[in-house]
Amino acid sequence: MRAFQVEDHNVRTMWTLAEELVPIYRTLVSPGFEESLGLVQNRLPLNIKRYPSGGKVFDWTIPQSWTVREAYLADTQGRRIIEYANEPLFVGPY
Repeated sequence: MRAFQVEDHNVRTMWTLAEELVPIYRTLVSPGFEESLGLVQNRLPLNIKRYPSGGKVFDWTIPQSWTVREAYLADTQGRRIIEYANEPLFVGPY
């Protein structure tokens, strides 16, 4: 078994896709999710189905789409310890 080489077309293609996808903040119902699906769909044939917010899927209600504009965690003196602008993964997606 040989190791993958960066020169392999498929490896290079997937690496490029990963580099495009990683910086996108996404949740199940967000513009980032739609953007990510679009990037994948540019490379793979996908049949994307859309369902409206508020719709029911079994016992789950599809939530409203939302976008983070600003988020931070501050100490008792109001000093910001962590900010979404610098660390987007600190905002939980659910």
